[in-house]
Amino acid sequence: MALALALHAQQARSQAVPGERSLGLALGVLVPTGTFSGVSNPGPSIALVSERRLSEHFSFAAQGAVGFVTSASDGPTATVPWIRAGGRYHLGDFFIGADAGFFFGSDLPDEFDLLPVAGWQSGRFVVSADARLLGDAHWFEIQAGYHLARF
Repeated sequence: MALALALHAQQARSQAVPGERSLGLALGVLVPTGTFSGVSNPGPSIALVSERRLSEHFSFAAQGAVGFVTSASDGPTATVPWIRAGGRYHLGDFFIGADAGFFFGSDLPDEFDLLPVAGWQSGRFVVSADARLLGDAHWFEIQAGYHLARF
């Protein structure tokens, strides 16, 4: 009985509350689309993520990340760092939103972009998908993350 109460208390604590901030890590896969898919192969990404819960249904999220894609013609690997931030609307464990991002680095031109985002969050675990639609390099990304700290 005590174990069941402890597990229930931990689950209740794992749900975000308004005003709470979190910090975590996410790993992802970048899948080039459109004309970018003809010159690049899929590659990994890693991100430092932060979220602030504004209310039961709204949050603000930000991330700094770096992704790697290889040339489809055995050329060099392109390194694509970015920063992005945006809003999320949560309905239960699911959310949708949009981010504004700045993509920079020596391998691709510096560009701003808007990214639609959708995902699932349960406690500290997050799985999301987004798409980079503007600029020279288009891709679809799937990320899985874990919020390490809440404060």
